[in-house]
Amino acid sequence: MATQATNIPMPSRQASFGLRARLTQWVGAFWQALEDQANNGRFATTIRLLEAKSDAELADLGLTRDEIPQYAMRQMYYI
Repeated sequence: MATQATNIPMPSRQASFGLRARLTQWVGAFWQALEDQANNGRFATTIRLLEAKSDAELADLGLTRDEIPQYAMRQMYYI
C-alpha cells in the first residue's frame, strides 16, 4: 500500500480560516471593550468610591451598603 502526502493549498479552506481568524479577533476585541467598560465605567467608579466610604459617611448620604448599586445606577430608567 502506498501513501502520498501533498501540500496543495485549498483556496476555499484558506479563505474560511482567514475569515474565522478575523471574526475571532473582532469578537475578542469587542469582548475586551465590554470588560473594560464594566471595570472602568462611570458606574463602577461611583460604586468603588461609595464602597470606600465609612458607614457613618454613607448614613449622611442616607444610604446603606446594600443600596450602593441602586444609588450608583439611579439614572438608568429600569432600576
